[in-house]
Amino acid sequence: MGGYVLRRILQTVPVLLGVSLLAFAVMHVVPGDPVRLIAGPDAPESVVLRIRTELGLDRPLYEQYASFLGRALRGDLGRSLRSRAPVVDEIVARFPATLELTTASMLIAVVAGVPLGLIAAVRRSTWVDYLAMLTSLSTLSMPVFWLAIVAIWLFSLQLGWLPVSGRAGPPWQWDGFRHLVLPAVTLATTSLAITSRLTRSGMLEVLGREYVTTAWAKGLPPLGVVGKHALKNALIPVVTVVGLQYGFLLGGAVVTETIFAWPGVGRLAMTAILQRDYPVVQGCVLLVAVLFVLVNLLVDLLYGWLDPRIRFE
Repeated sequence: MGGYVLRRILQTVPVLLGVSLLAFAVMHVVPGDPVRLIAGPDAPESVVLRIRTELGLDRPLYEQYASFLGRALRGDLGRSLRSRAPVVDEIVARFPATLELTTASMLIAVVAGVPLGLIAAVRRSTWVDYLAMLTSLSTLSMPVFWLAIVAIWLFSLQLGWLPVSGRAGPPWQWDGFRHLVLPAVTLATTSLAITSRLTRSGMLEVLGREYVTTAWAKGLPPLGVVGKHALKNALIPVVTVVGLQYGFLLGGAVVTETIFAWPGVGRLAMTAILQRDYPVVQGCVLLVAVLFVLVNLLVDLLYGWLDPRIRFE
């Protein structure tokens, strides 16, 4: 197992280097000049040249990348062009909100999606199966922004059950929980639909295997056959999708956070894009990519626990 873990960790090193290169390229491929943004449209050329020199933007690109990589390894992503605060501080201040929202939405997707797909597989070709798959297909077809607007209109404006937007304290407090419900459920809909459909297809494949048929023939209880023998072997594609979705959402659920005014990394990135705050955009892109790579690394390690044969491939 140790060799398997070491191989997977070493494989992430070139990926992370490529990620750092892409994050660095953001500042140089987007339209607009950050130096002009800092200096102002009417600033004389001498001021523009001085600021460009101070920021190191007059050096060759390979020198700028080496400097950026060295600072990033030390945890320094520069300063915001707007607030002049360190980019790391701005991201760290907003990351707990994104972590809270993402974790809550993935818990909803897994806790609801896996049993839904399991029941649909066990009750295949019955009205339960058809209803479960129709529900998952319907939620998968709904755009997140449309679903968020409908949820706000119904549960906030019409019924008055939940707040419209914002975040109010930790989720274990009642007010914080009420603010979390709408964005978390909205964000969970797509992941829930995918999880339920993959669980169903995986269970249908596993339930037809010989060892499951043998377990039924031995007279084992249904819960033991389905839960112990079938479900664990059907979880690998589910784990893959859950890991990918979690890594993606940790980088910032931009649409959901913007609509619900949730103070997370996604909303920070959207605001920075609109304001042409390139260092913040750069930092958010780097965070998204690094989190995605690390979550995929954890998923790979989890494969080895679910199916020991993977360790020896």
